Amino acid sequence: LAFRQSYKAVAALVDRDSSSSPLLVRWEEETDDRPLGTLLDQTLARAEAAEAQGLLFSVDDALWFGDFDAGVALRLLAKEPSVYAVHAKLTPRVEYAHPNDKFMRVPRFSAFIDGCNESGASTLSSTASGKPLVAPEPGLLMFERAQGEYDWNY
Repeated sequence: LAFRQSYKAVAALVDRDSSSSPLLVRWEEETDDRPLGTLLDQTLARAEAAEAQGLLFSVDDALWFGDFDAGVALRLLAKEPSVYAVHAKLTPRVEYAHPNDKFMRVPRFSAFIDGCNESGASTLSSTASGKPLVAPEPGLLMFERAQGEYDWNY
């Protein structure tokens, strides 16, 4: 009963009028009549029909504790054809897989710094000096899925 009330409260927050936003936010809930696979297929079909630039999935047990720039994720997906997903929930310190009750191998990372070239120097210039701006911290870390295991390999 407590979960049902919590779900209704979150759904009410999401279902508010967002017509002024360029983002479409929908609350979807799996049911016996609409299991997860069906729900995902329907959601992907709607995204494709709308020619969406991206699709963000989150689940009911996700804990968001910091900012996430979805625009950087979309630019990464557009720029790097070998990248097919962005996981906003993983950090380099995730070394234990709770469902498997095992420590896991953390893959080697490379940085994607939005607005920077491969050396890390900004591709943006200061209007005053014409010199490159100081590179920001990596917006996202990339890794080869095959180098990870458990949470790092799905």
